[in-house]
Amino acid sequence: RLCRLTSFFWSPALSLRPPRFVGDPSLHSSRFQRVVLAAPATEMWWWHVWKADSSDRRAVLRPLLTRVIPDVPEPQPTRITLLLRTGSSDRRILNVPELTDALHTPATAHGLQVAATDLSTLGMRGQLRAIRSTAALIGVHGAALVWNLFLPTGSPLIELLNMRNANQYYANHCRWTARPYAAWQNTNASAEVSARDANGATLDPFRNDMRVDAAAVA
Repeated sequence: RLCRLTSFFWSPALSLRPPRFVGDPSLHSSRFQRVVLAAPATEMWWWHVWKADSSDRRAVLRPLLTRVIPDVPEPQPTRITLLLRTGSSDRRILNVPELTDALHTPATAHGLQVAATDLSTLGMRGQLRAIRSTAALIGVHGAALVWNLFLPTGSPLIELLNMRNANQYYANHCRWTARPYAAWQNTNASAEVSARDANGATLDPFRNDMRVDAAAVA
């Protein structure tokens, strides 16, 4: 029942497999060491998506994050991580090779590698390891960008937006934690392609795939 209720909030950017309904909990009992309860983002105090909120919320967020990441010395970042959405049907980057090639120059200058990564192919621990080794996180607007909260101190988030993406969700995350943030937004309609669902129906332009201006981002 719980999995059925929370499946609406599942994102293919975080896991290829949606929550699995395991049966009516009233028919049998189970024991778990840890349980994660999902809730609608609209019910959260941080749902300030349409306007900038420059409040410093580190005192609130730090205890939450240290429950996941022990307060130990941070690892040395080794990579620029470009997030892919190969498991999704929308908001995909159409020129990934061009973008990764452009990123190699700044990466090499700082002794880093470029890692084009689809987090949905990794387990949660693997995703966390990738993020904790990231010197800069780059990705199209989507659920995977919530990992910005777990980046090493000082590692920036660069959000890629299509013409219809207009909220402040992840920008606010960075404002609240004093994290460097930058956004690139497409302004060229010809660089976008309509995304389609599994039945071939055209999705809202908010979900358009796009070609990214590699030189501008790098």
